[in-house]
Formats: sequence, C-alpha cells, structure tokens
Amino acid sequence: PNWSQTTTITSPLLFKMNCQYRLVQGTVQIVRNNNTASIDYGDGTCDNQATLNLNGNVSTITFGN
Repeated sequence: PNWSQTTTITSPLLFKMNCQYRLVQGTVQIVRNNNTASIDYGDGTCDNQATLNLNGNVSTITFGN
C-alpha cells in the first residue's frame, strides 16, 4: 500500500505519574492520506477518557476496563 502519515502534537502533552492513565492532557493530530484525526486527552484530570475527532465525527475513547 502507498500511503503517507504525519503526526503533530498540537497542544503540549501532560503526563502525571500518579494517575493510572498517565497521559492526561494535550492534543495529537494524525493525518493519513485524506483522513484527519485528533485525539484530545483532556484538561489534566486523572481519568481514562479522551475525545477522538475523525473527519468531523466526534466520539469518546475509554481506556482500560
């Protein structure tokens, strides 16, 4: 397959070592061919959720059980 991908940190990533899911804040944008996705890890709260925006369709990602 012939494809191209770029990944950009668009908002600084924050890791908290005292949180079970250590990545708690920041945004990553991924562009592959004609698709764009962004993952927003939140506001710094120790939780297991992030927001995924894939080509304008927004959903919540829950990590773990």
